[in-house]
Amino acid sequence: MAKVILTQDARQDILDIIAYTRDHFGKPQAVKITKAAVQALNTIQCF
Repeated sequence: MAKVILTQDARQDILDIIAYTRDHFGKPQAVKITKAAVQALNTIQCF
């Protein structure tokens, strides 16, 4: 299986999306987005 590397810019983009979601849609929605992002990253085996 290929190794996928998440760049620092990509990591920051994900954190920015989560912060935006929290600020505009509330913490519960941000938690859902965070869980979805973690699940997606685990699925593609990011390191």
